[in-house]
Amino acid sequence: MMVRDPLAHLFRAYLDDVRTPPDGWVLWRSYDEAVAWMTEHGCPGFVSLDHDLGVYTPAMDAYLNGDRAKTGMDVVRWMIERDRDGTFFPDGFAFTVHSMNPVGRERMLAELGGYLSDRAAARGGAR
Repeated sequence: MMVRDPLAHLFRAYLDDVRTPPDGWVLWRSYDEAVAWMTEHGCPGFVSLDHDLGVYTPAMDAYLNGDRAKTGMDVVRWMIERDRDGTFFPDGFAFTVHSMNPVGRERMLAELGGYLSDRAAARGGAR
């Protein structure tokens, strides 16, 4: 069972293995850090996502050895899976994708944006 921080929706989180967010943001350097934080606290109200993770970390060694490193898309899919009962994303949830990978960025925008749009339509309201 997920423990929810009643203030998690007030946080802004930044997923990136290299860049640093503005002051006041929760920083996740990897898929594992993002999942661990959200498992403990719940979903933040806003996330800024990078696609390519692990380029400058030991995860790249795994990728080069044939194991696929986790990406921002894996974080998106984890978040969507947690929301299947409609309770993970807080009201007013918003996101952006700041990735320099144009293909990864478009895939993440389409997957999470599409999910949130479908979810809003099913609830009869706007995202």
